[in-house]
Amino acid sequence: MKSGNQLRVLAGIRQMRVPFLVAFLGRLPLFMNSAALVLWTGTSGDSAVLGGFYVAALNAGVAVSGPWIGHLADRRGRTTALRLTGVGQLLALGALSFQSPSSVMPNAVLCLLAGLSTPPISPAIRSAAREHQQEHEREAIFTGEALVGSLFAIVGPLLLSGFILLGGPETGLTAGAVLAGGAAVGLSFVRVMRGGTRAPEPGGGPAGAPGGVLAPLRHRGFRALTVRMLIEAVAGGAEQVAIPAFALTIGSAALTGPLWAISGGIGLAAGAVYAVRTWRMPKETLYCIGVTGLAVSYVPPIFANSFATMVLALSAWTILSVPVIATEYELVTRTVPESQSNASFAIMTSAAICGTAIGAQAGGVVIAHSSYRGAYAFAAVLAIVAALMSWQSRRLWTAGPTADAASAPPASVEGSGR
Repeated sequence: MKSGNQLRVLAGIRQMRVPFLVAFLGRLPLFMNSAALVLWTGTSGDSAVLGGFYVAALNAGVAVSGPWIGHLADRRGRTTALRLTGVGQLLALGALSFQSPSSVMPNAVLCLLAGLSTPPISPAIRSAAREHQQEHEREAIFTGEALVGSLFAIVGPLLLSGFILLGGPETGLTAGAVLAGGAAVGLSFVRVMRGGTRAPEPGGGPAGAPGGVLAPLRHRGFRALTVRMLIEAVAGGAEQVAIPAFALTIGSAALTGPLWAISGGIGLAAGAVYAVRTWRMPKETLYCIGVTGLAVSYVPPIFANSFATMVLALSAWTILSVPVIATEYELVTRTVPESQSNASFAIMTSAAICGTAIGAQAGGVVIAHSSYRGAYAFAAVLAIVAALMSWQSRRLWTAGPTADAASAPPASVEGSGR
């Protein structure tokens, strides 16, 4: 059940106002850097393939390091993780902006380093939200996080366009370095990021010893969430390449941006409606209904044949995204102990990145042999599988993290030696 007007509750949490603003600025580069790298190589006459290679190196670094940095935040504190990665991000992206796009190996290394040092701003905000003992405050913060996720996709590209007009794509990279690095370091000095002393976890383990990097995956409920997220992300990755393919069929690839922006705006408005209403339904049930709706929403784009019909088709997904994401954050807190909060949210992010990359590649192959309709059909099948898994796993999300803590970890976790 979601209680009351979440936007009003969020506005009333005074100690989270500054962290929310700083975190918003610090995460804008996540929606700027990939496009900036492609444009950076393109304006110098280099192939877009080279830009894609740099983006792949950057995303690989983010996906690989995320759980490790989250684990560092759990063990040594959020402030330590934010300061170390903030400085690293500033140096790596800053140095990259002064390089020539044709210097392949140095640039690839810098992109990888930038990815590896991506600040854990999102896990930090969400784990800090968990420390608010009043459930309605935590719900409000998670709902706000889901809403700003829609804003990033709109504001980030617009901000990048402004920096490019001022000084070119390299200016966008420099701005990304300053925003991400500066915000991470600045956020580390905000009081709420310091956290507090945790009480011992139920079962005798000390709260300060969160286990290995992949320790959250020992919990069956969290494993179910992660696998569902991974499959859904593959579907989303296929959609990311299907939209430009559709735009080309109706006239111009330049229509891709407006398609995302308009449908994203509709989703943002729908998310605000969700935030101000009261939903008297168990969260795990609301989540399962939401992901089922997401699966169904991949079907209408198969039949879209104009800009207007595609906007309407895409809006079905964006309308449901905020409730699903906000509820998913809450279910994460139910399935892992507090001492693993940062690592668990980071693992979810890494799963999303990996799934999106796989889906984009697979979607490209499908489009090459059929059309954007085939890519959407592929995405719909995967999303339906993910929805069915969520209903099957629903009972795992009704109890706290200790309910399944005693279950044996998967072989991949035990064999990791962590």
